[in-house]
Amino acid sequence: MKEIILKYLNNKVEEEEENKLYLLIKKIVTIVIGTHSNYKDTLIDIYGTYDSAVNEIINEIFIKIKNKKKILMSKINNIENIESYISRLILNHIIDIVKSYKSKLSLNKEDDEGNEKIDVINVIELDDVKSEVIAEYFVEELKSLDNMQLCYYFYKVLYNEEIFYSEKSKDAKYKMVQRLKEKLRNLVEDFGIDQKEFAIAVKIYMSEICDKIRHNNREEKNKK
Repeated sequence: MKEIILKYLNNKVEEEEENKLYLLIKKIVTIVIGTHSNYKDTLIDIYGTYDSAVNEIINEIFIKIKNKKKILMSKINNIENIESYISRLILNHIIDIVKSYKSKLSLNKEDDEGNEKIDVINVIELDDVKSEVIAEYFVEELKSLDNMQLCYYFYKVLYNEEIFYSEKSKDAKYKMVQRLKEKLRNLVEDFGIDQKEFAIAVKIYMSEICDKIRHNNREEKNKK
């Protein structure tokens, strides 16, 4: 996919390759819109229909990629997961569209005396939603790592509790954690997630993955 994007940036992409890029962008756009009904409703308000929203956003993303040519050309070889990078680009674009629309709506509101007022609550709430949505996507990236090791690491760091690997030596656990931290650091850098989004992602991950693994581990021990 990197090669196709590079060709697209240099106007050397073939039709079949451009179709692959189009399908990738369309897939991500439909996932983002389809999994968040509040975005879908707002985008339909803006573009008229669901299909129009999808098509317009795809076109806007192609333009955005071209506009980011200098940045992409300089850093694309260092982007390990280009699909995640494009996903983040699309997600931010959609959120910016919704945020801009909500901001315009708030500026058009009037109080009981007919005076214009600015309603900033929607914008603030939307920022929170943005962080949560990005965190949810990053949770899927976290699942690509060793789940048991990651849960061990999170519990150790957050609660100073070692929930797994009692059979391993201190040195073995230290080396395991160091390797995991390097992978986690690379994942965070590739995805471009900030501290708030990362904290939310860890909370979701521990609730969805670690609690389940810990519960299953306890049941296995009780059977013995």
